Amino acid sequence: MPSPRMTLAALAFALACAPKQPEPKQPEPEKKEPTPELPLPKPNIDPGRLPPKNERLPPSAALPEPDPYDTLQPVAPPDAAFAHGWMPLASTGVNDFLQSHPTFDGRGVLIGILDTGIDPGIPGLSQTSTGTPKLLDLRDFSDEGAVPLRRITPTGDSVDVAGRKLRGFGRVTAFNNQGPYYAGIIAELPLGPPPASDLNGNGTVDDSLVLVVTRASDGWVLFADTDGDRSLAGERPVHDYLQARETFGWAAKGRTPRITIAANFSGGTGEPTLGLVFDTFGHGSHV
Repeated sequence: MPSPRMTLAALAFALACAPKQPEPKQPEPEKKEPTPELPLPKPNIDPGRLPPKNERLPPSAALPEPDPYDTLQPVAPPDAAFAHGWMPLASTGVNDFLQSHPTFDGRGVLIGILDTGIDPGIPGLSQTSTGTPKLLDLRDFSDEGAVPLRRITPTGDSVDVAGRKLRGFGRVTAFNNQGPYYAGIIAELPLGPPPASDLNGNGTVDDSLVLVVTRASDGWVLFADTDGDRSLAGERPVHDYLQARETFGWAAKGRTPRITIAANFSGGTGEPTLGLVFDTFGHGSHV
């Protein structure tokens, strides 16, 4: 019987004579393609609309403080914003897209927005690229602008609505001299925090504004003392938005209404129901 020492020696000899195992082949490193250099975006400036070289833009510190109750005007008009490159159309590919697809501007597409409302006074919402009205109808399903109406009786050329006397009622009778006439009040306070709830833009949110309703030959219309002079003389009738796409708003004489308002009427030939449509939160208009 071989000794353990002899066995170990034979094993060592066998291992020494065994053929050498090839080393595993290492995978070749992947060849990385060089990263292509992306072209720099074209500046969003139309050279033909650039301001003169000697024109310098004022520093931001020189801009006047915004009036919290009169912020309808943008910091810069659209043409100036475009000329100075503040509207990044080129860098986002909008210009190239429109050049390749000039009719891909939404024509033929009907969109319904169920949101905080839409401000029909925004210039960009007035017409489509083909000249047709962009807003077909405005409806309020929340009753936020619901105005309860009751019958009223004018006294001569004036009318009293809950202690609020309005002159110039002949403007209403010019459209309906038989009656009946209705009136309602919308209060600013329940409409939310200022300045959004300041419907007439006078800096307060505790006003209650009168609306007079009657039936003209072509349907229900409302009249409002939009300039705050306590008279309906010179005011124009406002029909349901679906019928005439008419709007109104309250503001002092010579100023632009902060909020554009549309009317919703129902009731047919019976008692009218009035709802006002407006966007005091801005989200629906932004969408």
